[in-house]
Amino acid sequence: MIIVKEKPSITVLSPNGGETWIAGQTYNITWKPSGVNNVGIQWERYNANGTRNAAASINLNVPALAGSYSWKISSSRTV
Repeated sequence: MIIVKEKPSITVLSPNGGETWIAGQTYNITWKPSGVNNVGIQWERYNANGTRNAAASINLNVPALAGSYSWKISSSRTV
C-alpha cells in the first residue's frame, strides 16, 4: 500500500491582491487550509518598486480550520 500525504499548505482566498483597505473598517481574511493546524496572519506594505517597506503581525495563532479571520484595522494604522 502506498500512502501519499499532501504537503501542508494554505490557499489565501481574500485578500487576493490589489485591495485598498481603510483604517477603522473591518475586513475578512479568508483561506483554505490543507494539513495545517494554525495560521499566522500579518500585513505587509510594498512601495512602487516592489520593496517591502512595512510589516506587522495581526494574529499569529489562528486555528486553520476556521478558514477566516475578521480584522478591524486600527484607525491609527496605515495599511
